[in-house]
Amino acid sequence: MKFQSIVFFLFFISTTFLFVQNGFSQTNSYSLSPKVDSALVRFSIFDAANKPLQTKVCFYGKNTKKTFCINEEISKANNQNEILLPNNDTYLVYSSISVLAYQIPVSDIENQFYNLAFAFPTDKADQIQPTPENALIRILPINHEKEPQKAKIILTSKKDNSIYNSHTDSTNSEGAAVFLIPTGDIYSISINGNQNYDKIEVAEQYFSKVDKYIQYEGMKIGKIQPSLDSAVFNIIYSDLEEKPAINEIFTITSKSTGKEYKTLPTDENGKAQIKIPIGDTYSIGIKYLKDFMEQEVSSDEGIYILPLEILYPSSEQIEARRKEMEEADKKREIEWKKLEKEMAALDKKNEELRLERIKKEQEEAEKAQKEYEIQVENLRLAKKLQDSLESIQRQKDIQEQIKKDKKKEEERKELAIKKEAKIKAAEAKELRDILKRNQYSWGSDTIVSKILNGKKEWKKKLFVLDVTSSMLPYIEQVKYWYSLNYAQDSTMEFYLFNDGNGMSSARKQIGITGGIYECKGCKINKLEQLITQARTAGNGGDSQENDLEAILYALKYTDGYDELVLVADNMSYARDMILIEKIGVPIRIILCGTSRFVNEQYLNIAYLTGGSVHTIEEEINDLSDMIEGKMITVSGYQYRFTKGRFFRMPKK
Repeated sequence: MKFQSIVFFLFFISTTFLFVQNGFSQTNSYSLSPKVDSALVRFSIFDAANKPLQTKVCFYGKNTKKTFCINEEISKANNQNEILLPNNDTYLVYSSISVLAYQIPVSDIENQFYNLAFAFPTDKADQIQPTPENALIRILPINHEKEPQKAKIILTSKKDNSIYNSHTDSTNSEGAAVFLIPTGDIYSISINGNQNYDKIEVAEQYFSKVDKYIQYEGMKIGKIQPSLDSAVFNIIYSDLEEKPAINEIFTITSKSTGKEYKTLPTDENGKAQIKIPIGDTYSIGIKYLKDFMEQEVSSDEGIYILPLEILYPSSEQIEARRKEMEEADKKREIEWKKLEKEMAALDKKNEELRLERIKKEQEEAEKAQKEYEIQVENLRLAKKLQDSLESIQRQKDIQEQIKKDKKKEEERKELAIKKEAKIKAAEAKELRDILKRNQYSWGSDTIVSKILNGKKEWKKKLFVLDVTSSMLPYIEQVKYWYSLNYAQDSTMEFYLFNDGNGMSSARKQIGITGGIYECKGCKINKLEQLITQARTAGNGGDSQENDLEAILYALKYTDGYDELVLVADNMSYARDMILIEKIGVPIRIILCGTSRFVNEQYLNIAYLTGGSVHTIEEEINDLSDMIEGKMITVSGYQYRFTKGRFFRMPKK
């Protein structure tokens, strides 16, 4: 067999190494021989000091992408190592202890023989080294202050879903998770169980080393972490007293798909997290504040941590407030039922007195008529019997008597009118006494009279009045004020509402509840009649009213008014607040029954329309200047302005 002896230069990556070839000979130290399709490579291994070295050495074929190795345990102590390598390829020669590599070309000549020597430094023998096929990757998680973060990191291949663990269970003393992974792939990075947190692309490059820093805040931002395709909302919910609101669930709704994502209940610190896909816009809501804000999340790859701090009444506070209002409503309903019975008894008594008075007046009229007929008959007889001067004188006397009788009748009618006025005054006093006993004293809450008498500029305002049963004493004040000041004024316009003309609560629909009465160019008699009609047609029902429906109705059918006065019941709620955005004029609210507190809903109506609120104690103007988180004091209570609304703070 003829062996080909090859003389060539051996190339060391980054340094040139000259190889001197000796002729092939078969000795007892070697066991292999060249072949037709494989070259025989005999080689020695030395360290940087030219001392013999036993270590793993590999030959990587750049064409075939195959690796041939001699492991450390089988490398020869006498440094006479050998290996067969397929022809027609270029091989990268490297060691497990050093990234230093050599490159040798092997031609397609049959029975080739190579005699080589390799030197590898040993200063990094204890470190993991990259190979032609596998890159050395270090993942280094750091926080926003560039501080290393302890973490367990796993890589997943995009090509075949292979999973790679780091060489240590978590990041090492240098803050790195070290991997030896195939080149030419993209890997998703999972950190502490959070999948697809980031990614790393490893190019197809020999002996590649890559350090990748990723921002990771750890438990500082919570258990849930963002990923390449998902953002994280970090939510902190505080109630009106700025204490953590616990057990609250947030709903995040996709604007593009309508899909809802719900958080777990907020913890003892008022915190919650939720993970949502990137590349969408989301509306955010809670139990009693639907869709209070929108948040756009970019579709660009990145780490999106979205902080959301909300200052708003907790569900517990809102439900306690509702319970408080319901109890107040029940108490008021009991008071009004008692009042209605007393008023019904008063009406019955007044009707009996009226009928008795009518009967007596009829009897007196009949008696006077008979007396008058007798006088006329006497006059006729006297005229017939006497045609002398005496009869003429008598006729004069009779005419004089008739005049006296006529004057007497006028005096009687005037006396009857005064008597009627005295009776009405007694009825009014009795009604006031009933109202006072039931804590609805005009004397103690003259809010309407006080405000209207002090607002002369309101002469041409458009009035909208709640005429449900609880508003009786205040409507009487409107009537009294109007009769004294504008009884003959045809420019005043009133709209009265009773929340549905007695319709059951189940049938009431926002915007079309009805029970609205208009009085354009009202004189006092017409206004009184309409108030009685509207109040009688409604039964009050629940504590919610159709205030905004009535306001919109009034604005629709009137012209020339740039402001509107609403006389409202503080202890009721407008069920149709959703209509507020349709109102384009300031609402001036006279708020009745504020002895306990001011219902914040009417502060919200005034704020949203640029109007004002007027109570028996004060006027609240300039609400449109409110800023987020600001507090105001009204009637001894504090109200916090947050998320575009006022909320009454618990009284301490």
